[in-house]
Amino acid sequence: VHKHMLYELSFAVRQPHLGQGHAAIAKALLCRGADASRSTAAGQTALHIACIWANTSAAAALLAGGADADARNDLGGQTPVHMVASRVTKPDERLACARLLVEAKANLEAQERSGDTALMVSARCGRELCAPALLEAGANVNYAKKGGWTALIAACGCGHELCARAVIEAGAEIDAQNTEGVTALMLACQNGLEQCARALIEAGADEHHVEDGHAGRVAREHLLRQREQLREVHLARLVLLPLRAVAHVERQLLREQADDELVGLAEARVAARDALVVAAQHAEHHLA
Repeated sequence: VHKHMLYELSFAVRQPHLGQGHAAIAKALLCRGADASRSTAAGQTALHIACIWANTSAAAALLAGGADADARNDLGGQTPVHMVASRVTKPDERLACARLLVEAKANLEAQERSGDTALMVSARCGRELCAPALLEAGANVNYAKKGGWTALIAACGCGHELCARAVIEAGAEIDAQNTEGVTALMLACQNGLEQCARALIEAGADEHHVEDGHAGRVAREHLLRQREQLREVHLARLVLLPLRAVAHVERQLLREQADDELVGLAEARVAARDALVVAAQHAEHHLA
């Protein structure tokens, strides 16, 4: 095999937006004997590169040609599935690449040098399409890297609500602590990440894990505000519909009243109820 064919193959799997010719060239090179698993000086295989560019058709051709789905590069020990999970562009194509790797039996628990699995990378980087696909394929939702960091703690610490909800739904341990005793709820509260804190509270996270000290007090203050806001939202929703119904009935009665004094009293009651409706709507809009 020509020694430069590796570089020709790596160029052929880039830039899928330029058309299907790149995938066709990759297939032709593979048919001519190009090694689908051979790597560059940085340890990147053509499959790594295809996954970086989210080139689904090229990735499929490489896997069909015998590419190693678990090959590690020399940059950080990442596998192709790490490459898919770490990038933000073309989310639909990345999801398709992830599914191809799952079908090829890629090791979803492979750890890069930092200890992150692909799910951890997805959660930390906020890849809300890739994370559910990995979870559906059986990725360990409660894997903890060195330091005790889990996908849930990583997602909540970085403010990625959708990823947090995905791992919660998949059975993540809500109150898991890292080696410093920090939980996902503590991180969300300390950083003022309202949506993540709300997702955790709704899932039943234990606020008693919030530790003492300045950081703990800040976290507890955020937590109490979140809990109060949730109560106000529920109250607004409970009050809003009955008030609307009562106001509607009283307006109907107004049209049938002939006594000016009774009409005046009814108008006052309607005005009072309208004020409550507006207050409830305001609470619902700003706190929901």
